[in-house]
Order: sequence, then C-alpha cells, then structure tokens
Amino acid sequence: WLYVGGNIVRRLTALNDKMLAIAGGKLHLPVAAEGSDEIAAMGRAVEVFRRNAIELEQLLEERKETAARLEQVVEERTRELSDKNRRLETADKYKSHFLASASHDLRQPLHALNLFVAQLRAEPDPAERSRLVARIDAAINSMNELFGSLLDMTKLDAGILESNPAEFPIARLLQRIEMTFAEAAREKGLRLRVISSSAWVRSDFILLERMLLNLVSNAIRYTARGGVVIGCRYRSPHLRIDVCDSGPGVPEDQRRKIFGEFYQITGPAADRRTGLGLGLAIVDRLGMLLGHAVELNSRLGRGSRFSITLPLVRERYDVAEAPIAPAIADPARGKLVVVIDDDALVLD
Repeated sequence: WLYVGGNIVRRLTALNDKMLAIAGGKLHLPVAAEGSDEIAAMGRAVEVFRRNAIELEQLLEERKETAARLEQVVEERTRELSDKNRRLETADKYKSHFLASASHDLRQPLHALNLFVAQLRAEPDPAERSRLVARIDAAINSMNELFGSLLDMTKLDAGILESNPAEFPIARLLQRIEMTFAEAAREKGLRLRVISSSAWVRSDFILLERMLLNLVSNAIRYTARGGVVIGCRYRSPHLRIDVCDSGPGVPEDQRRKIFGEFYQITGPAADRRTGLGLGLAIVDRLGMLLGHAVELNSRLGRGSRFSITLPLVRERYDVAEAPIAPAIADPARGKLVVVIDDDALVLD
C-alpha cells in the first residue's frame, strides 16, 4: 500500500490536477512524464495535448490580430475612397464654377470687341474712331489678362508647374517690382515706396516674382489715395515680405473668400473693371506650391497688408550680381524680325 500510494496514486492525482488546470485554461503549466509505465505515457499524451492547445491558441490569436489589421486597412481604404470621392465631387463642382465664370468673363470683352469693331466700320468721325480704337485696345488687354490668368490656373491645377528653388538676394526682386510699378503708381497719384533689404532667401525667383506682381498690382488697383509700401521683416529663420496699401480694406467675412477663383469684394464700390478675381487665387496656389505662407491683415478704411513668408539663407558675397537692364525704348531697332506661323490672320 505504501508503494501504491507513493508511486501510483500520487502520480495519478498530480496528473489529474494538471489535466484539470489545462482544462481551465492554465496552459503554461508543464506536465511531468517521468518513467516508462502507463502513467508516464498518459502524462506524455497530456503534454502533447497541452502543447497543441498552446499552438492552436497562438494561431487563433494571430488570426484575430490579422483580422483586426485587415479590418483597420479596410476602414482606412474606405475612408480614403470617401475622401477621394468628396474631392472628386468638389473638383467637379469647382470645374463647373470655374468654366462658367471664365466663360462669363471671357464673353464680356468679346461682346464689347464685336460691338466696337462693328461701330468702327461705320464711324466717319476721326475723333470717335480714335476713341473706339482705344476701347478695342482695352477689350483686347482684358482678354489677354484673362487668358494669361486662366493658363496659370490650369498649370497649377494640373500639377505641371514645377518650382526651381535657388538662393538669391531679395533686393534684386524688390528692384524689379519697383521698376515695374513706378509709372502705374505715378499715373494714379500714389506714393510707391520699396524698402530694400540685404537678406538672401531661397525660393523660385520667377514664381515668387509672380506672387509679388499680383499683390502689388492689386494694391495699386484698389488704392484710390495714399500709397503702397513694400518691405521685409526678419522672422528668423524666415523673411516676411509685406505689401501694405492705404486702400479700403477687406471685410473680415471675405478675407478667406478673396483667395478663391473669380471672387471679388462686394459692396457699393465694387467694379468688375478692377480685375478678374484670379490674382489672389494664383498667389494662394503658388504659395502652396512653394511652401510659402500667405497672410492677410486688414482694417476697413485703413488699408491691408498681404505678406509672404519664405526661408532665409546665409548672405553670399562670392556671387557677382548681374545688373538689371534698363527698359529699352525700341527693342526691334537694328534687328531683323521674322514671323513664322501657319495662321494667315496671325501673319497679317
């Protein structure tokens, strides 16, 4: 009985306890299987069952994690598809609005041009003919401006316009802006002040110039009296270019809208002849392309400040500055001009 109690009953009791523990989910408890008798064989069988149960549990856990990851991927893809659908719907609405607005603004100068040309054919008075020619010239300029802006917007929307960043002194760009708008400001009786700077920046010279051209053009166009000031402020590691005017200001509820296509400020003083509503939209798109923040601060009746923030770089003294060529009165003098085209109207 001592032998039976110590070698058989004890081992069977221990094996039974392990089996109950395994059945209760405690798979981490190993089963002893010493010896070569039937009890040891039972213990080895239970150990094999325990290990198989552990592998099965791990496999189920892996499948559960895989299913969770798959569900997460499906949710992410679903959200992406929903976002793409929303963007496509927005783009479709934008395209329709863009085409409708462009067609409207394009038909106006075309309609006026047709009327002026028809009137010019039957007008005997030389003074009136000169006035009609001036009106025709204004209509053509309006169409050229619209076509140029539409082409810029198309390039930006299509993503085919690429930036070529380089390091250059901002003074060179400011000087070009001053030369471009000095006469326009003088004709309106406005003061144009450009404050030079010794800072060097990193940007695309041509695209940044286009942004400033649009901002300064708007400032002069909408300012009736006073002036326009262009200057720079250091905001290390950036430089902020400010275009300040003494115009009517922008109402707070329209400060975001004016960066949309074909949007112009409404009010008693609104005039469709003041622009097409694409200048600031182009500035906004170019700012996103270049990574330059565009900001607006304005006070009604006091004026506005449009700002472009771009990265500063260390000043360089080893680069020879190319002088800016003065305006040439007659660039064709002394030159042979050859016109090659397959359109008879263009040749004429």
